[in-house]
This record gives sequence, C-alpha cells and structure tokens, in this order.
Amino acid sequence: MTIKIEEIDAMLRARGYQVIPGTTKKRGFQLDNQLPIYLNLTSKSGKTALIAHPESGVAAWRDDLSGMQVGDDYYHSSNMRHFPKRMHRGENPIPYGWGLTFTSVTALAACLDRMEGKSPAALPSKQSVSQLESATTLQEGADMPVTAQRRVGHDQFRAMLLQRWGSCAVTGLATPRLLRASHIKPWASSTPVEKTDPFNGLLLAPHLDAAFDAGLIAFDDQGRLLLSPELTREDAERLGLHADLRLREVDAKHLPYLAFHRQEVFVC
Repeated sequence: MTIKIEEIDAMLRARGYQVIPGTTKKRGFQLDNQLPIYLNLTSKSGKTALIAHPESGVAAWRDDLSGMQVGDDYYHSSNMRHFPKRMHRGENPIPYGWGLTFTSVTALAACLDRMEGKSPAALPSKQSVSQLESATTLQEGADMPVTAQRRVGHDQFRAMLLQRWGSCAVTGLATPRLLRASHIKPWASSTPVEKTDPFNGLLLAPHLDAAFDAGLIAFDDQGRLLLSPELTREDAERLGLHADLRLREVDAKHLPYLAFHRQEVFVC
C-alpha cells in the first residue's frame, strides 16, 4: 500500500517544513535552508506523491531504502518553479526532479532524514527497514530499537496529531513549528500500543506542553483545564492559564489516558 499525499503532508508539517509558493497541482515545502521539495497534489494513489530536488542525492541511494521507489527518469512539471530546468520534450526548458513513491512511513521518514543531511549511519537500510517492519508496525503499536524508535515513531505520532487536531488542542495556535506532540500517559509508562495511539496524545502550544508534562495542569473528563496548587496564581496569569480554558474536543478514547494523567502525573 502506498503512502498517500495527506500522510506525507502531515509528516512534512510535523517536521517543521514550511509551505512555499506552489500551484493547485504542486505544493512546495522547504525546511530552513534545505533544498525545496514538492508534494504532487495530482497523485491520488500515492504514486510519485513526492518530488525531490534533482540535487537532493536520492538517485545515489535509490536502492538503499526498502519502501521507497524512485522514478526511472526525471519527473517534469511546469508547476515546480523552485526547481532547476532542463530541456525535455518541448521548445523551452521545464523544471524537473525525482519522483518518489513510498510504501511505508518508516521509509518516508528515513528519506527525509537523508535529504535533511542527518547521518546515513543512523538511517534504516533496505534490510533493516524490512526487519523493523516485519517485527513492528505503527498500527500495532510495537516498539522499534531505541535508535530508530524515537525519531521515526515520534514523527509518525506527531503527524497523526497534526492531522487530527490541526492546531493546539486548547488555544488553536496553528503554526506547526510551535506545536508539541504531547503524550497524555507518559511515554515511559505506556505500553507499545499506547505509545502510538493518537488518543494518547494532545497537540499543545509549548507552554501548555511544558506545564502538562510537569503535572502543573491537567484536564477533566469534559476537557476543562485543572490548575495545580503548585503553580502560583501569578505564574498562571503570566502563562495565560485559567479555569475557562478547555480542550476543543474530548473523545471517549481519551478518557482513560486523561484519568491516568490526573492520578499519576498531576500535582494536586
């Protein structure tokens, strides 16, 4: 099964990529000063869903990653104006890049790691990706080895929360780079299934994430904010925290996790 453009979009935003000018057919993304990439909005099946810059290096390691397919030749489109141009079939040069298709989010995360210049030694190889995915999948909530788990697992978890919430679950803050994917039941206390359960997560603004993680705030079963007596009134006011704040929505599947947080993490 190929990874659809909605999942790729969510992961790019989760990693801090910013949207750059594109068209209705191609959505451009860029991370800091990295080379731009394009999401192929015309791909409904997931085939050639991501277009990498021709200088990204993907052609050199196209056979290294299981779950990633690189086109046999360059992908051309006039809708990728941030890419270099070359002569193709027409009379004028046209932007080009490498068309990428992914069959696993693990391979997508590993590919992005490489394009972002992270150590290739830390990335799943064709063999190790296969071994990891035969032993564990995100849907089953199984753990990966620690070196891959924290990076790939958290990216996927954050992407799911971004897709579900779209902005801070309390304030509505919508800038992805300012948002934190917060486990309700702490990672260390969670089972493998719970670690990857999107209902064990909240997308929070940084100050809310820090206070929630420290047990200085919690949420009741209706989503209302609870303030710890350890947090002074002055500091609560400085942070804009008050009893009128609440989660925008609460699903029944959130309740066991919220209860655990109140009982085991919240300082009351």
